[in-house]
Amino acid sequence: HIVDTLLTETMTSLNKLFTEGVSTANGTFYAAIIGIKGDLDFHKKVMCLTRSYSNIGTKVDKELCHLCKAGATNVPFEDYSDSPTWEQTLHLERPWSVNDPPVLANLHFDENCPEEMLQPDLFHITKLGVGRDIVGGILILLLRLKFFDYPESTVNIDDRFSRAHSYFVLWCMSQGKSPGLRSFSKSFFNMKSLISAPWASSKGSDTILLLQWLRHTLKLNIETPAVEGYETLLKQMLQVCEASLS
Repeated sequence: HIVDTLLTETMTSLNKLFTEGVSTANGTFYAAIIGIKGDLDFHKKVMCLTRSYSNIGTKVDKELCHLCKAGATNVPFEDYSDSPTWEQTLHLERPWSVNDPPVLANLHFDENCPEEMLQPDLFHITKLGVGRDIVGGILILLLRLKFFDYPESTVNIDDRFSRAHSYFVLWCMSQGKSPGLRSFSKSFFNMKSLISAPWASSKGSDTILLLQWLRHTLKLNIETPAVEGYETLLKQMLQVCEASLS
């Protein structure tokens, strides 16, 4: 009840800032809410979300996005097309009980889509999220395509990891960076088997360093390829890295 009481006081004060403002010698200043930032767990608990990431399942269709009805029957959340089905369901229904809304739902905001106030947390979404997948996917593919091999080098995955990590360390030294990770390995990339979809177990700052290093490595191989015949693929990888870093 203490948290609920604090949120109520916060909501009341913020609404007062919006409607009455603060009077000063230079005039009255008003404040408006542009977002509530937090990770998915914080949003779910504070906003009492009935649609959230925690609904994900494999046997029953469940709505798992607070902005739309993605995950519902015939509304696949994995739809990445230019005109996804879930796009047509944006803001149709509130992601909380309209009969017992969360306290912060009473903040002055857009009445047509109040759930838009829940702003995504880019640290978890990118640095500890999709960025890790991008690093793992690109690096392991480069290893398999022999971009870190040389004539007569060993080709087992552990030695390839060691060579790639040496390049990474050298780049970090040249940039004056101090990564936290100490090596590349199958466990670091969560590869239970050689056909696993790899992702890096990197902390947020290391994810950024790895993306920057991959961007550097890809540019070098586009200009002077270690392995011929993959220019288009390398350019696509580079575009993904640059998009993540931006």
